[in-house]
Amino acid sequence: MNAICPLCDRPTGCLRSKIDQQNGRIFSLFIVVFFLALPCLLVSQTLSSLGGGSIVELESAQSSVTQTWVTASMERSGHHSRVLIHRSDDNGASWMLVDSITPYTGDSEIPDPVITADGAGNFYLVVMRVFNRTPPSATVVDLELYRSEDDGRSWSYISSPHKEDVIADYPQLISGGNSELFLVYSNLREFPVVENAPLVFRKSVDGGVSWSSKIQLDMDSVSSIGADISLAQNGSLIITSGNRKDANIYSYISEDQGESWSKLEVFSNPNEEMGYITKPVSNPTFSHFGVIAHKAHQESTPIVFHAWYDEAVQSSVLAEGAYAQGIMDASGTIHIVYNKKENSGFVINYLVSTDKGRTFSEPVAIFSGAYTSSALGEYQSLELGQDGLFHLTFCDWTDDSKGKTLVFSPLITKVEQAEKSAFKVFPNPTTGKFSLELTDGFKPLRIRVINLEGKTMQSFPIRSNRGKQELDITNLDKGMYLLRLEEQNRYFVTAILKL
Repeated sequence: MNAICPLCDRPTGCLRSKIDQQNGRIFSLFIVVFFLALPCLLVSQTLSSLGGGSIVELESAQSSVTQTWVTASMERSGHHSRVLIHRSDDNGASWMLVDSITPYTGDSEIPDPVITADGAGNFYLVVMRVFNRTPPSATVVDLELYRSEDDGRSWSYISSPHKEDVIADYPQLISGGNSELFLVYSNLREFPVVENAPLVFRKSVDGGVSWSSKIQLDMDSVSSIGADISLAQNGSLIITSGNRKDANIYSYISEDQGESWSKLEVFSNPNEEMGYITKPVSNPTFSHFGVIAHKAHQESTPIVFHAWYDEAVQSSVLAEGAYAQGIMDASGTIHIVYNKKENSGFVINYLVSTDKGRTFSEPVAIFSGAYTSSALGEYQSLELGQDGLFHLTFCDWTDDSKGKTLVFSPLITKVEQAEKSAFKVFPNPTTGKFSLELTDGFKPLRIRVINLEGKTMQSFPIRSNRGKQELDITNLDKGMYLLRLEEQNRYFVTAILKL
């Protein structure tokens, strides 16, 4: 039988007790969810959204074994933050808050949660733990790795891949297979003025229990920012990084599972701005790849896309916005989403390239509403689910930056893609009247008909959570529209063509 935790009168198997045992210290927890102050670990609580406050950044992963989703989100309150871990076994219809990672007494931040899953169904989470010091130049930031081996239900501290070595910044983690993890981050040597920030890669082959020595990647001026890593063709790895000292984006490739690295390409930002974070967009089937680059912690910043194909380079500014994310699918098509605030409105735009990033479609507003507030982070989460649909876990700027999920089909404005929707719409195309058929598991509140710029054209109440519902858009002009089925914390979007 487990001993009892002196902090919460629960068995010492709770995550908080494990951390205290590992680090030899007791830390305090202060969290407020729905105006309730809880004395210890938050467990198994169904929420209407991902967390009770403003979400700054988040990332999701799905188990390829069970199809369970797990999301790790950074919730900020004033100058303090914590990481919340939510689990969904019904494809995002409901989320259970299963764990949290909180600061020790006197520390203010647990930022930058990044989550991944391996082929055996284990989940891994890396976070930064900030130890504030006076003066600020004495601040230390460690990295901590947590693991779940029971489908995201419970979590254990495993190791600290970076510990007591000044500051680790913007960690990014992916899985290369069963128990194989690849980690990249910037090692800031000074703070708050950063002059020296080597780009560091580390690898684990035992599920994060132990880590390889640091491999430092060369840059023209050593001050990396916003590095990220992805899987590429034939099992190779690609790392991309911005620079605090020049307007370039650096890319590196390893063809031996991270044992050695070579510089692949240096991209120049067309707007000549420095300090961009990066997000590589690649697929193991194809040699071409791209890099999304933009400023961090901004509500509006130029979003740059660098394309590398057939040993040629093309760079362009796609839009003004924030939180851009991208995926290359199994056909080589590149999909990008980004947030955009316009006056009193907020939209999430979606655009596509079918020619390796040479050109992109006009943006389609797959989500829109009245802007309320934003919590300015670095990334959201765009994943292609086991159901063949995109699952965007995002910070909803129409609802005080609470975490929500948006589900939509690739190439959404093509009517034939509507067959991949989570609900059935027929006939499609339609002359005006059509049916919407819901299956089990939906808990819709309303249906909106939206034009491609994000304006709501019609709204319908839900008469039944199951069976068919008849809708009529006869009064609308001919053209393409989006249907948005809205639940409490999940939205589904599909296209309909009015003839």
